[in-house]
Amino acid sequence: MSRRKSGMGIRRIIFLLLAVALQLTGCGQQAGQADLIKETGQAADGLSGSNDGITLNVALFPYVPDVEYFQKVITDAWESDASHDNVKLEFFTNWDCYDSTEVPDEYDVVVLDAIYLREYAEKGELLVVDEADINDYEDILPFVREGLKVDGKTYGIAEMICANLLFYRSGDIGPELAENVDRFYEVMGSYEYTQAEPEKGKGLIVDMSSGTGNICFYLDAITDENAVYSDFAQMPDLDNIDERAVQSLNELILMAGETGAYYETSGSYDRAGWFGSGCGRAYIGYSESMAQMGALEDVKIRTLSMADREDIPLFYADVAAINSSLSTDERKKEYALELLNVMTDSDVVTQTIKRDNNCQFILPARSSCYTALKEDFPVYEQLEAIVQKSNNHVFRMGNNAHEYIKKAKKILPYYLLGDE
Repeated sequence: MSRRKSGMGIRRIIFLLLAVALQLTGCGQQAGQADLIKETGQAADGLSGSNDGITLNVALFPYVPDVEYFQKVITDAWESDASHDNVKLEFFTNWDCYDSTEVPDEYDVVVLDAIYLREYAEKGELLVVDEADINDYEDILPFVREGLKVDGKTYGIAEMICANLLFYRSGDIGPELAENVDRFYEVMGSYEYTQAEPEKGKGLIVDMSSGTGNICFYLDAITDENAVYSDFAQMPDLDNIDERAVQSLNELILMAGETGAYYETSGSYDRAGWFGSGCGRAYIGYSESMAQMGALEDVKIRTLSMADREDIPLFYADVAAINSSLSTDERKKEYALELLNVMTDSDVVTQTIKRDNNCQFILPARSSCYTALKEDFPVYEQLEAIVQKSNNHVFRMGNNAHEYIKKAKKILPYYLLGDE
């Protein structure tokens, strides 16, 4: 017998007993009995409806090497709990937080980049998540825990993080010692080549073809120049471009050559493949691009200050959050919170990254994941050291992030070499 049919049976029994009671008590108490019928009916409705099947619509973050594998692992973990038998998950990858100023009502749970967290939170697009409701909260990297708060309230749970990392080869002492972009430029020098793919062992491989990416490079440089972290609640004035930050970006372009810096590849991580094949002397990219590098035994990884001073590493955070459209639907909201905990569970994230031993090389937001991952993938020893630094911070923007990026895309190119 299905749960729905069981509920209907209970409802009939309640009303049958109620009818008998009415016959015994007579008509003198009709008003009170009418209220009792209404209240009892509502209780029966709640009981019979509590097990009705529901669907959670989930917008996954589309910019990962294998989003379909994320979907598979999350689904398997969700369905392994019998209490979720009546809750179906529908996944979508067509919502893009970079293009949308709102969280559409059709998505109950979304994964978004934390650069937009303040904007969505202040617009009332997301629900606050009580830290007490987050499983193994202390396992989340401390700077990530802090980075998901807006005005002291937490909005969602981080699945993963990422940052622009510098990759170079063991034994190449120049990049090893160059801790900031100015010193790095002294080591690398300018390099120009006519084809997109650089020569073996020469030049920097970096992607400067993304408007949003270059704006984030710019804000990263401002952070390092100021030598203090900012969540950019107040965004830098675009009518007064920071010349020192622009110089840092132009040094990256000079090291890569204008052709190489702005070349648009067909695949997201083609540049990592170039570096893995021996091209270029160094490469700047995300950790997940290592899936295209091949052998990693001789690869060294570090962060790079975008100014002539100590680095303040900024990490993008991919956050699983609940749509505020569920604020009045307690039942669905409860399941959405459970799903957030499943999606960000240490075992689920670790399994997703391992991808049947075909690693995605994503940076998890939980400390315990690194312990599990480095057993099979030794490069996570280096990655763990990077994410555990005490001066790490989550990359954030203000409540006008979308508008700011749109405006900056029209202004910043005029200050960058070869992008006017």
